[in-house]
Amino acid sequence: MFNPIPPHAMDSSYFRKEPFIDEMLPEYIDTQGTGSAPSYWFPHTLSDIIGGCLQQGLQLRHFAEYPNEISVTYAALEQNEARLPLSYSLIAERAD
Repeated sequence: MFNPIPPHAMDSSYFRKEPFIDEMLPEYIDTQGTGSAPSYWFPHTLSDIIGGCLQQGLQLRHFAEYPNEISVTYAALEQNEARLPLSYSLIAERAD
């Protein structure tokens, strides 16, 4: 939802269905932005992810949200007084 360029304004809907296309943005693997091919990434809501697990018969064992994320892209958002989750962990297993 947030533009990766500071001040990280909200510029996309949480419910967006179209993929994002990045031509050459730095990211946590390639922090210098040296990639040459466009990359595509698809947004998914938490209900898409958790619902997909449940539809496949998986049992949720763990779910937690965190105020930080693994890259430095949104580090400035971690300093805001009003905070949003920036990452989560989920564990799902096949039912026995």
